[in-house]
Amino acid sequence: MFGVRALIILKKHIFPLGYNEIYKEAMKINLDNLSKTVIDHAIHVRSGGPIEEKLLYKNITFLNQVIYPEIKQELKTGIIKRG
Repeated sequence: MFGVRALIILKKHIFPLGYNEIYKEAMKINLDNLSKTVIDHAIHVRSGGPIEEKLLYKNITFLNQVIYPEIKQELKTGIIKRG
């Protein structure tokens, strides 16, 4: 959920605090269905639901293939400054 929060900060320039707020804002971002399924799974797990191993690994892929590249691109364009 915190990786998704980083994406929300990047895209929407807001800082959601709790898991429910992160989830709500993440669902407003233009993401593919698999990414939204991964986020759905994460909020369900955070709420005490069972872990689906397949989606757990998709979560790692989502971080590596969606979130990190977005952040790296923003660093290149100079919108985000390295501290």
